[in-house]
Amino acid sequence: MGTTTWLGYESLYVARQLNYVNADSIHLVELPSATSVSHAFQTGNLEAAALTLDEVLGLLQSNVKLKIVLILDTSNGADALLGQSDMKSLAELKGRHIGYENTAVGALLLHAALVKAGLEPSDVTLEPIPYSQHREHFVTRAVDAVVTFEPIRTQLLSEGAVSLFDSSQVPGRIVDVLVVSEAAAEKYAPEIKHLIEAHFKALSFFHQNPEEAARLMVPHLNINTDEILNSFKGLQLTDLSQNKAQLLPRPPPLQTTASNLAQLMLDNQLLQRRPILDNAFTGEFLPEE
Repeated sequence: MGTTTWLGYESLYVARQLNYVNADSIHLVELPSATSVSHAFQTGNLEAAALTLDEVLGLLQSNVKLKIVLILDTSNGADALLGQSDMKSLAELKGRHIGYENTAVGALLLHAALVKAGLEPSDVTLEPIPYSQHREHFVTRAVDAVVTFEPIRTQLLSEGAVSLFDSSQVPGRIVDVLVVSEAAAEKYAPEIKHLIEAHFKALSFFHQNPEEAARLMVPHLNINTDEILNSFKGLQLTDLSQNKAQLLPRPPPLQTTASNLAQLMLDNQLLQRRPILDNAFTGEFLPEE
């Protein structure tokens, strides 16, 4: 199973550290970007992946056979457009260089920010930059602003960056999910259930022991415990009851969310055609309680 570095995926790594996950059957792999995770899943090098819903829509558009089996979180401020310390408003983006990861999340957040600023894409210079290089490009002023997410958001804010726009201003648009291939869903059902149970067990540990959980995340996120706990304020972690409400009904409410997001992506040329969503959502692997 593959992920990139993101607060909402930390439950999986905490679960591994606390031995909630059977390391013989579940192999967690961290990749440098969401794009690389998506590509590895599409090519069959990963049988499960943590991705944003828009990235999953891109896979479905390419006829990748998959199942969304879990909602991990919804970003509510943890993704942001940050400007250099001398920038005070979105309007100041005009004529500036903006770095962003060339994914739908980056493009959607950037588009919303430009609309709010009354700017067109032609008013700025866009610089595609892998997530792992966001901090370096920003600190060296290779870009004037950057669309990024935690933990780099917190790192840059602590170093003087200014938040110009964030995901709390586009609520419900950035959703992280766990997907498995259709083949894996059939072949590894017990392992998938085990992974999801471990995730919820780790979430429970986090809620009951937030500082201890944050300490476990420090080496992975490279920010301190206070910064980690503060960063989670920009994230809505999806609990079991919310997962059941979104995935168990037929049709699942998450499918409606995905359909609306697909239309938004089509309108902004982030998809070429509407993906087929039927049968892509299942709550069959969720724990009973």
